[in-house]
Amino acid sequence: MVTATAAAVRHGGRPVRVLVDMDGVLADFEAGLLRAFCRRFPGEPHVPLAERRGFFAREQYRALRPDLADKVASVYEAPGFFLDLEPIPGAVEAMQQMNALKDPLLKFDHCVGEKVRPPQLSLRHA
Repeated sequence: MVTATAAAVRHGGRPVRVLVDMDGVLADFEAGLLRAFCRRFPGEPHVPLAERRGFFAREQYRALRPDLADKVASVYEAPGFFLDLEPIPGAVEAMQQMNALKDPLLKFDHCVGEKVRPPQLSLRHA
């Protein structure tokens, strides 16, 4: 088994980085947005959590009332908004487990190079 340190040396001495999305994976963006919007704009119509659809909250709020688009954007664009988001249950533990993992592959001289090539159909399998 190759350790993370050995894997780092093999990759030019730098640790391999895995990027993990924050919103909806590590942090509960939707619940945090709703909570902050209602706190900042009490009495304004809002999109209940169960009814949130799509990627852009701004567009769904605009459909409620045009001026709400800028209001909801001002919430998630405010300094500290992302720092105050609650973690998704189990996300912190999952990240800790990922950080503790070691490279399970002993040798992969060819697979990395082959996987990053553009996919081509092989006529041998046609």
